[in-house]
Amino acid sequence: LLADTDRLRLSLGLGMALKDAGDFERAHDVLSEIARVAADAGDRHLELRALVERTFGVSQTDPDSVDIAWARDLTDESLRASELEDDDDGVIRALLLSAYLDVTALRYSDAEPKLRRAVELATRIGALRHQSETLMALGAVLVYGPAPVPDAIGQIEGYIGDPSTSTTIVSAESHEYRALLYAMQGDLDAARAVMAESQRRLEDSGLEASIA
Repeated sequence: LLADTDRLRLSLGLGMALKDAGDFERAHDVLSEIARVAADAGDRHLELRALVERTFGVSQTDPDSVDIAWARDLTDESLRASELEDDDDGVIRALLLSAYLDVTALRYSDAEPKLRRAVELATRIGALRHQSETLMALGAVLVYGPAPVPDAIGQIEGYIGDPSTSTTIVSAESHEYRALLYAMQGDLDAARAVMAESQRRLEDSGLEASIA
């Protein structure tokens, strides 16, 4: 990796792709190297971006090793740096990691506004990958957080019905969250019907493998 901003940012994308593909060891190595080279080059913003992505990976593979206080400080600093640099991707990723840390501490009320902001930003800039990831995280927070079940159902249905936030995967995943909420209300027939609709949408789109 060269101490060149464009090359480093491309390498950041590689590290994220490796992580998404489940190759956490290689992703960790790539992201660690980006952080080191960016630090040597005096690019604190890019160093923070790499550390945020590396922390995402570690939280998935070895969550007990994550220093939560350090990770919270990291997300706060990365968020501020990304805002100063007008780096929308960096803002979204910092918000998502911060919300993830809240969820692991069962602080759903703290996570929800961060995820809403991330969804709104991802939708505004047309970042479909970020939009899908943040919407699915928000759906989980609505299911397991303090929102009353009818309100949570209404909010999820709002995202499903909004063309700007409804993709095939988001819609199918959201239907699964709706099914859980209906089951919480004791309406098992509605829950089964919603799950069947989720599976039908995936099958119609050729995404049967996503059904698990």
